[in-house]
Amino acid sequence: SELTDMDGNSFPMAGVFPGRTVMDKKLRSLGYCESVIKEDIFLGEKGTSIAGHMFHWAFLDDIPEEYKFAFEIKKGNKNIDGGMVRKNAVGSWVHFHFGSNPHSAEKFVLAAKKYCRDDRPI
Repeated sequence: SELTDMDGNSFPMAGVFPGRTVMDKKLRSLGYCESVIKEDIFLGEKGTSIAGHMFHWAFLDDIPEEYKFAFEIKKGNKNIDGGMVRKNAVGSWVHFHFGSNPHSAEKFVLAAKKYCRDDRPI
């Protein structure tokens, strides 16, 4: 995996998610949206909806054709695939508004607590 900046320079990333993120010179998305979870993950069960906001200048490239995205993102009259999940990591253009779904916020905190390295309360 890699990140390509606006000048075309590429930098290696950690390899958590597949493909390449490319910074563009034009705004790719701006506005409110709804993310619907496609399969059970640590943010909720299949069909769970979380409202959010997207604002980004980048796009994804070289994503393997067989890759399954975590969310269906509904924005206006468009539905697009988005969000990557691998184990306890999520990558998404969406800035979630957990007030729209407190259950997802609770599941997120419980998942974080599960992976906490000591017994202090979260």
